[in-house]
Amino acid sequence: MIADAIVAASQRLISDRLTTGTSGNISVRDGQQAWITPSGVAPGDMTADQVVAIGLDGGLLVDAAILPSSEWQFHVAVYDARPDIAAIVHTHSPWATGVSCTRRDLPPFHYMMVGTGDGTLRCAPYDPPGSERLAMGVVGALGQRAACLLANHGVVATGNDLPAAEAMAREVETLAQQYCIAQLLGGPESLDAQQVEELAEVFRTYGQHPGGPAE
Repeated sequence: MIADAIVAASQRLISDRLTTGTSGNISVRDGQQAWITPSGVAPGDMTADQVVAIGLDGGLLVDAAILPSSEWQFHVAVYDARPDIAAIVHTHSPWATGVSCTRRDLPPFHYMMVGTGDGTLRCAPYDPPGSERLAMGVVGALGQRAACLLANHGVVATGNDLPAAEAMAREVETLAQQYCIAQLLGGPESLDAQQVEELAEVFRTYGQHPGGPAE
């Protein structure tokens, strides 16, 4: 069931042009283990039995010829640091990856930025893909946020389930595109700390809550 959902999500990322080829990866926490996409397998060719179970110490849980994503280390590191996170989606979506190549953080230029955490999307320092240094950089850039950029690389988005992590990856791409458009128009005006705090309260009560704000 989890493996099927991971394959379907991987294929959506390709069809929606949030990543290409065999780039990107997805994992879902499952108790003391996680299920993660295989290394070097294109989503169009991926099957559920190729999704790999790894222990949260990074050890393979099945004796299989299929290897986990080469970037499994940052998945395990994030799950260790953030018990609230149950799914991770890593993409090379074009707008967000473009911003990541500038190695800059995204400021709170749009009210939806508060949905990623504190209104700022941090960019982790560049480190080689699959390295332990990259894993530590991802944990640091995430902090208590739901997403971060990876310098010269892409995006890490998280959630309390796979649909939430996938939605966050899409939201980050939309925000990155809006940020780039604003840059072309002279640069965005960022929200101040008070406005960010007011928005944080709006997000805490948003949705199907009695007495919550209207959309």
